[in-house]
Amino acid sequence: MGITRLSGMMIQSNEVECSPEGPYENGKYGACIYLIKNKKRHTPILSVDYGYYDSKEDAINGLEELVKEIREMNLFEKEEQNEG
Repeated sequence: MGITRLSGMMIQSNEVECSPEGPYENGKYGACIYLIKNKKRHTPILSVDYGYYDSKEDAINGLEELVKEIREMNLFEKEEQNEG
């Protein structure tokens, strides 16, 4: 799965929520990472098409792992280098 650098930066620097979507007609689930603003869902940052995950738990766990991996990266490094 590929994401934009901007989406990654939003995930790194804001509170987010991972939410399952579905089940769809094929019995599987999609998922979405939402930006949280004022303790409420504000806007989706990233979504995974329906039919990718077998359960709600798989959908949440999959995106929570993605959030963890993104937060371990230094996506702001190039910005910092450009300012120096």
